[in-house]
Amino acid sequence: MAFPAAGGSRQDLGDVLARVRAIARSIKLIAQDLRNASAAGSILARRPVTVMENMTQMRTQLVTLAAVPGLGAYAQAQFGDGTLNIQAEWVAMRDAIDQFISWVSTNTPKDTVSGRWILVDEIVDGLRVDRSFTSAATATMRTALDALIATID
Repeated sequence: MAFPAAGGSRQDLGDVLARVRAIARSIKLIAQDLRNASAAGSILARRPVTVMENMTQMRTQLVTLAAVPGLGAYAQAQFGDGTLNIQAEWVAMRDAIDQFISWVSTNTPKDTVSGRWILVDEIVDGLRVDRSFTSAATATMRTALDALIATID
């Protein structure tokens, strides 16, 4: 048997919980940043797309980490809270991430033939004109982001 080094095939529950918490914190920070920017005024259409891509990657990591056996009981012991149901909290956060992803997928303009997102309107005098969302157009996105932010302490 080989020594269980950090990053090896054996998962240390302390490391897993720390990673889950760090990812959740990152998700909350980028959600708050996008929420605040969109409330303050227009944002480039590519910004929610970029956030969605980042959240999709983090969501995938969380799916893997949340499946580590014993994580729920370990979290309860670490936080001294036998009522903490980390699985239920994870499901609420995952569902809120999915709602944000759905908003971006539904509201970002797409080419009707190729299905590709249209993030640039046109070229004017040799310069690209990026599409943008007004603050009013992102109101329902902020609702989805507020719900996501509320799932992360």
